[in-house]
Amino acid sequence: MNFKLLKNRTYALFIFGSIITLMGDTFLDFGLALYVLHITGSAAKYSFVIAIAAFPSIILGPISGSLVDRFDKKKLLILFDLFRGVLLTMLTVFTYGRGISLIEIYVIAFVFGICSSVYRPCVNTVIPSIVEGKDLVGANTLYMMLLQLGLIIAPTIAVIIYQSKGISSIIIFDAITFFIMAFVAVFYKLKRSSTNDNGSIVENIKDGFRLFKDKEILALCLNGTFSYLLVIPLFAVGLPFIVKDIFNGTDNNYATIQTMISVSAIGIIVTVPIISKKMKDLKALNFTMYGMLVGICTMLLLINHSFFNYIKSNNLRMVIFLVLVSFIFYLSFATYGIFFQTINQRKINNKFFGRYYSVLLMMFGIGSVLGNAIFGFLYDTKVILYPVILAITGMILKILLNKMITPIEEPVNVVNQKVDENNYEV
Repeated sequence: MNFKLLKNRTYALFIFGSIITLMGDTFLDFGLALYVLHITGSAAKYSFVIAIAAFPSIILGPISGSLVDRFDKKKLLILFDLFRGVLLTMLTVFTYGRGISLIEIYVIAFVFGICSSVYRPCVNTVIPSIVEGKDLVGANTLYMMLLQLGLIIAPTIAVIIYQSKGISSIIIFDAITFFIMAFVAVFYKLKRSSTNDNGSIVENIKDGFRLFKDKEILALCLNGTFSYLLVIPLFAVGLPFIVKDIFNGTDNNYATIQTMISVSAIGIIVTVPIISKKMKDLKALNFTMYGMLVGICTMLLLINHSFFNYIKSNNLRMVIFLVLVSFIFYLSFATYGIFFQTINQRKINNKFFGRYYSVLLMMFGIGSVLGNAIFGFLYDTKVILYPVILAITGMILKILLNKMITPIEEPVNVVNQKVDENNYEV
């Protein structure tokens, strides 16, 4: 692990700020999952919260990418962190003394989705803007590992706050993390890449879509989209529902499983260096997908009535089983994410990252909206076989798509334009 990268002040600040705000977001996601399931008892209602947050990226994605490439990224990061901090503070004040309604949760999720449609493409350009291309795998791995270290205790703290102080305290904590992130971002120093600034926004949007004429980029995009459409909802929607409604588990049971998910993701400190030495990025991506498939297939054990009743009769057995399944899947998924991100960063010229990621996130948004709705419906049937079979199908499609991608030689471009590596934003 190359800890020398932390000598880069902007990289170190970016990781620190990201850890703080991600912990806040984890608190909020965890609290909302328990809160919505408590007041509705429906996986479909909870899945709708996730889906509605992803919906704005479908509409605004291509436009937001053009904005990210045309405007000062640091100012955009600061602006949207401050806005979300203020929004959550206002929600806490407005709902003080009473519970938060499901409609209010939907509204906040939608507004946050609008913010994320600009913020996420902007964040995805930060690491390529502060480290050299040869350090991307190491920088992405270290970034992911340190984020997960910060999340190990988050579920446990979240359940304590939720049980003792309620959902409002969770929300105000998340608001504070956004203010901290905005302050930290003031000190970023990012490389400025020359872009097609003189073109219209419409032309910039077209540039983003033109990149996907490359069949390999399209295959990579679909690979990631199928994660959100057919794979991730198996756990994102399913875990709280399986623990709370199917196995009648406790909030602490769910917190334990979420903690172990964070622990599993730290395993990238071991898996990524080992795999990187033995495989090229594309082959490594394929290898990690087989690991994800193994984790999903393990869920098929729940179809066996004897096994199901055996673990349902004891909460500890249920937790151990779901921790094992989650550990296998999320360790593989975290490793997959490093190579997926690195391939994207190497495949796309830095000056088009905003436009590219906005279209990519638009596709992820479509996948997330549809996937969460489908899995929410399937889980409400209380037949676990249905969502598991759908996730297995998704993994097979992802593996087949990866066969279409070849090793990276030159970044894909849409115009011939050189980047001034020594030009910085202050």
